[in-house]
Amino acid sequence: PESNSITHMPQISYIESLHKKVVGAACVLENEAKEILLMKPSYREGWLIPGGALLPLESPKEGCVRKTMEEVRVVIADPTLIGVTHSLRRSDENERYESIHFIFFGGILHAEQIEEIRLQEKAFEQYKFAPLEEAVKLLDFPLNDRVAQSLAALDHHTVAYIELKQE
Repeated sequence: PESNSITHMPQISYIESLHKKVVGAACVLENEAKEILLMKPSYREGWLIPGGALLPLESPKEGCVRKTMEEVRVVIADPTLIGVTHSLRRSDENERYESIHFIFFGGILHAEQIEEIRLQEKAFEQYKFAPLEEAVKLLDFPLNDRVAQSLAALDHHTVAYIELKQE
C-alpha cells in the first residue's frame, strides 16, 4: 500500500461506543466601522451572534456558513477560523456535558449586504451592530469571552484556544 493510504478504519460499533460531544459553530460579522453583528433572540434573554449546533456529518465551517444563511440571510464564502473552545459545563438540570465550539470570522459586511439582512422568522426579534466593548456586555458568558479572545487572536493572525471548566 502507498504510504499515505489508510490501512485500518475503526468499526462503527466502536465509534458509536465513544463519548459524545456537542459541537457548534458561530460567525462574527462586522460592519465597516468594525462593529459586531448581534441578534436578539425571541426565545431567551440576551443577544447572540449567528451560529448553533452542527448537523450530523457537517463540518464546523459548513455549519457556520449554514447557520449564518439561516439566521441572517448572509452568504459567506470562506469564513476564517479564529477560535476553538472546549467546554465542560453543567446543564440547567445540573448534568455535566462536554462541547466544542468553533468561532469563524465571516468578514466585513458592506452597506448593501447589511440592507439585505433578513432575520430568521420567529427566532430573532432584531439585530444591531455594536462595538466590541458593548458586544461583550450584551453577549452572555461564555460567548462574550470566546468572541473577545477570538477577535484578539484574529488581530494577531492566530487562532484562540480556550478551555472552560465548570465544576
